Amino acid sequence: MEVYGATTQQSNSTTPTVQWDELNKYVVETCRLQQPETMLGVISVMVDLGTQKQNDAEYDLEPEDKQLTIEQLTEKYSLDIHEGKVRKFDKSFDSKTRSWVIRKFVPQQDRQSIVYAVDFPSIMLDKGKFFGEEEGKNVKPLRLWIGGQYWNKYQEKMLVQNVIPLKVKNIADDGQPKKWSMATNSSLYKMAVAAKIINQGDAFLPQDADKLLGKTLQFKTQVFFNRGKDGKDYYTEKLAFATGLTRDQAEKQVDYTYLIQFNQENDPQALKELRKHVVNTIENATNYVNQETGEPSAIKRQLEALRNGNQGGETPKQDTSKQPKPTTVPEEDDSEGLPF
Repeated sequence: MEVYGATTQQSNSTTPTVQWDELNKYVVETCRLQQPETMLGVISVMVDLGTQKQNDAEYDLEPEDKQLTIEQLTEKYSLDIHEGKVRKFDKSFDSKTRSWVIRKFVPQQDRQSIVYAVDFPSIMLDKGKFFGEEEGKNVKPLRLWIGGQYWNKYQEKMLVQNVIPLKVKNIADDGQPKKWSMATNSSLYKMAVAAKIINQGDAFLPQDADKLLGKTLQFKTQVFFNRGKDGKDYYTEKLAFATGLTRDQAEKQVDYTYLIQFNQENDPQALKELRKHVVNTIENATNYVNQETGEPSAIKRQLEALRNGNQGGETPKQDTSKQPKPTTVPEEDDSEGLPF
């Protein structure tokens, strides 16, 4: 969920005051995507978020456990819970049956993770005029970020809701030599097949993910105001991969694409264009600072240099008031369903 809000802090900065409500209204009205729509988009930015903590994996109960309550399951598997093999048993929403069911939650190891953005050249936006720029001088295509975002009430900041972990598994058929690849039901693998980078069944490794940059695919999109439980309207974006191009569809073009790497030097302009929730998530990485030596990562040095140099590295401040938790879970990473 994308939320913008005005800051009330006083500052001597010459940066113009941004009317976020007017900007959000302009974007929604210009995009005309209040209802879900499938559009052609170009993968324009891919960001290495560093090593991120992962959500627990959820598993259906064994047939013999389906009649047990959460308390009974917790007692039965108390040793597994004590040893850290199982986090807990709890209710989870089943998108297929549209009902709440009890599932087993299993901890996952921290993994290098990414997020990407998609540009839609058929929708051009002049956001610059809301930041004091000359009207029409900095018109850019609509850019949406995969994975959604949410308000972390403990850290009091917006974060990527669903990062994409880079992990591999053996996808070879039984009896065949091992073939290591990202899972064939992962979104990155599906996009690689749809973009004709690989054929179905071929290996697609994490180091090949940036081959998706510049590729045109079909995405489900939505840009609208979502009514929160507090009765307020919140600017909201949704994005999910749909499919590849049909034979009568042509590739779209964008002026540039960016690959932002955690441990390498990056284009300062690419860092300036990062959304705040992406920067916040990068800062949450367990390797943002070396835990043993205290040495900052390359991307930490670059982000701080931009801020200290007043070169635009600091992305716009967001409303720090309590935000409603998103009621939908964005697509990623091995889910078959695309909630809209």
